[in-house]
Amino acid sequence: MHDDHGRSCCGLGAKHGSYTGVADGQVFELANGEIPGNDRKHLDLRRNSDLRFSSMGLAEAAKTTASDTGQQRDRHNLPADTWGVGIVVVVKDLAELISGNWKEVHFIRFTFSIIVLALNTTIQMMMLVWVNEFIVHPQVLDIQQHYKAYHEEAFTSVPVTDKFQHFSEVGWNNFMADDEKASLCQAALSNTPFISTVIFLWALRILQEFRDTDYLRQRVHDLPDLSSSITFDEMVQENRKDETGEVSHDIVALTGSVRAGLYVLIVIPKYIIACVLLWLGSRWLVSTESFSDLILNVMALEFIIGVDELFFLSLFPSRMAEHVAMVKFAPPWTNHVAQIHDEQHTISAFRASIGCLCLAVAWVVLYLRALQMVLPGYQYDLWEKCAEFESEDHNLLCHGFWEWECWGYGPNDEVEGTMRWWR
Repeated sequence: MHDDHGRSCCGLGAKHGSYTGVADGQVFELANGEIPGNDRKHLDLRRNSDLRFSSMGLAEAAKTTASDTGQQRDRHNLPADTWGVGIVVVVKDLAELISGNWKEVHFIRFTFSIIVLALNTTIQMMMLVWVNEFIVHPQVLDIQQHYKAYHEEAFTSVPVTDKFQHFSEVGWNNFMADDEKASLCQAALSNTPFISTVIFLWALRILQEFRDTDYLRQRVHDLPDLSSSITFDEMVQENRKDETGEVSHDIVALTGSVRAGLYVLIVIPKYIIACVLLWLGSRWLVSTESFSDLILNVMALEFIIGVDELFFLSLFPSRMAEHVAMVKFAPPWTNHVAQIHDEQHTISAFRASIGCLCLAVAWVVLYLRALQMVLPGYQYDLWEKCAEFESEDHNLLCHGFWEWECWGYGPNDEVEGTMRWWR
């Protein structure tokens, strides 16, 4: 959330001492709270022992500047999962290792976290490969065989111009066994409203993943570049709130290599996993041949999505979770951020939400009508016949709580649903 004007530079630079900013060839003092020029990418910070921040740490200097100019930082939480751990160790621990100011804890935490992050990414992707190979593919084959048998036995061989013009009631009633009908009529595609609703909800779930990933991408993009004259370990600054005693570690800038690392290790894999989940999940759900399994398959897909949180909660110590909660993305506060609660911004936010809703609906229509390759060329000719079959096959023996005696006694006792109080 940035505009190109009036960017605050407080918080950028070394942890101790004071600074002069240089932007577009002009020297400025941090206390002014304004950066001459438009391009934050050319921002450079140089140590100046004569400025009034010379006896202050950077956190105190940032607070003083914010107090004098109304400028502050726009802080955002990291995700509480394995991806959030990956951001912390890349920005903090790797920076400490590169700068040479590392301790044993930095090395252990970085090594273990990167191994778990790689394991998380690998397992999520391999789970998708295995689900497709061992579950979805055989399931697609089964429903294609059943649908082929349905067209062979319940339709005549005359070329079809209307999907029920050459439908054979004799073939449907005599040649197809009831178990074949039951299996075919439990297919997700036999009930268009049901499968459409499930696909719609699944699309919304994946859109949430896309929005979370785009949130991370935007936070990484918004952070300014760290000057080449400043060491790697200055990307993160400690900020303490005196009134509450709360401590946060603010990511205030990134080097080009660290930014690229976050894209490669975090952002891009999350986008890839979300895309594959949308496609494979929709294919799995559409190929399901049991309505009860349809809901169970959604839960199984949700399990794959939650692998990153599972690793985070089960493998990392609670102290690491607290550490992730303390680290914040902290790009400079700008006029654009200050307007975030304006009415126009609220309207824009709702427009984005409406866009997500439209995307989910569009995915349902596009996938079921054009993209699904479970039954290519499917003419939606199961709905009517399966509705008739299900209504006949699923007649209940007892229909209401008032039918107390409808089970009978013995093999030949046929009892209509009656209320016999004396029994």
